[in-house]
Amino acid sequence: MKKDLDTLQRELSCCMTDKSTKTTIFVTLGAFGAVTLIGVAAAMVYNCKQMRAARALKRTGKVLYMLGTAMRNVSGMEEI
Repeated sequence: MKKDLDTLQRELSCCMTDKSTKTTIFVTLGAFGAVTLIGVAAAMVYNCKQMRAARALKRTGKVLYMLGTAMRNVSGMEEI
């Protein structure tokens, strides 16, 4: 029985990880989780109602500026 246990332990020793490997895995998973969490939070902020309204307002302002410039050029009131 003892011999079988020792043989089994030797066979499984190649598959067992040491403490530094476990630490590396946990640090990597933690960093990946943190980056994922930051990405999800950024996506939530980017898609919130206030941010969409701000982007739409900015686009509208650009269109109105271009329209005003075109009307001023057509009317001949441009400064030379």
